[in-house]
Amino acid sequence: VSGAKLRFFRPSDARLDFEVPLAPDANFRQQVNTAKLAKGYWKAQLYFEQNGAAYFREASLQID
Repeated sequence: VSGAKLRFFRPSDARLDFEVPLAPDANFRQQVNTAKLAKGYWKAQLYFEQNGAAYFREASLQID
């Protein structure tokens, strides 16, 4: 996997957007500091490439 990153996108305020490079541990887990996630609606966008193919996945989050 190359160029892997996780982007946190705030549709209502682009100034809050940020990215985290992916570097999972031996169990394929990664912790992300959520201190930057203000309350409200977010989208988490995952980008990566593997074997020459690009992949994208998006999920919605509600932080209360």
